[in-house]
Amino acid sequence: MYYFKFKSVRKFRDIHQGGRCFIIGNGPSLRASDLDLLTNEITFGVNRIYGIFEKTDWRPTYYCIQDFVLIEEIKDEIVENAHLFQQIFSPFNVYYKTKSHFGKIRNISYFYLKNLPFYPNLPIFSGNVEVGIIEGQTVTYSAIQLAFYMGFTEVYLLGVDHSYNLIQNHKGVFLEQNVANEYFEGVASEHVTNRPYNVENTTLAYCAARKYAENNKRHIFNATRGGALEIFNRVDFDRIFTKNEENTRR
Repeated sequence: MYYFKFKSVRKFRDIHQGGRCFIIGNGPSLRASDLDLLTNEITFGVNRIYGIFEKTDWRPTYYCIQDFVLIEEIKDEIVENAHLFQQIFSPFNVYYKTKSHFGKIRNISYFYLKNLPFYPNLPIFSGNVEVGIIEGQTVTYSAIQLAFYMGFTEVYLLGVDHSYNLIQNHKGVFLEQNVANEYFEGVASEHVTNRPYNVENTTLAYCAARKYAENNKRHIFNATRGGALEIFNRVDFDRIFTKNEENTRR
C-alpha cells in the first residue's frame, strides 16, 4: 500500500523546475475576470472551484482536495468535473471509501495526509510529498507543499481570503465573525460548510510555509484582492501581468 502512494506522486517531482504557479482559493474576493488572465498559467484549484466554471473559460491545471468530510459530500461532482483537470490530487486516507467513485477517474494521484498535532508550534512542511503531505488545517497548505515538490520557485495565492463566518480557536471555542460570505459569488449558501475553521492553526501553517520558502530560496506571494492573510508579501495581481508585458516589449 505504501509503495502505491509513493509511486502515485513521484512522477511530478521537479517537473516545473524554476517555474511559477498560482494557487486559487475560493474566497469571496475571487473574480472570474481574474481567472481569465490565468489561462496560460499553471494553476491549482481546490474544493468547489468548479462552481465558477460557468463564468470563465479558465480551468485549473491541477485540482487538490483533502477534507475527508467534503470529499464524501462532493465526490459525485469531482467525478463529473475530473476530465477538466490535467491531474487530481486526493489523500490516500480515503481511498477505500471513495474507490467506487474515484476508480472511474484516470487522472488521479494519491498522497498520504499526515495529521500531526502541532499547536502552538509550527507544523512540519513536507519537502517530499512522496512520503506524505502534512495537514495544516487548510488545503492551500497542501497545495503549496505539492507546488514546491513540483519544482516551482514562485507561488502566487489568489482568492485566499483567510476569513470565515465561523471559526474555532485552539481551545475549541466557536467564534462568529462578521464575514458576509466565505465563498466566491455564485456558490449557494447551502454549499458552504457550517463546520468551524481553526484559523489559529491555519495561520501557523502559513507561517511554516513562509519559513520553508525563505530557507529554500522559494517565494510565496499573496495576490488576493483584500482578505485577511498578511503572512506573505502582497503583490498587486494586475501588476504581475503588466510586468510581463513590459518585459516582452524589451
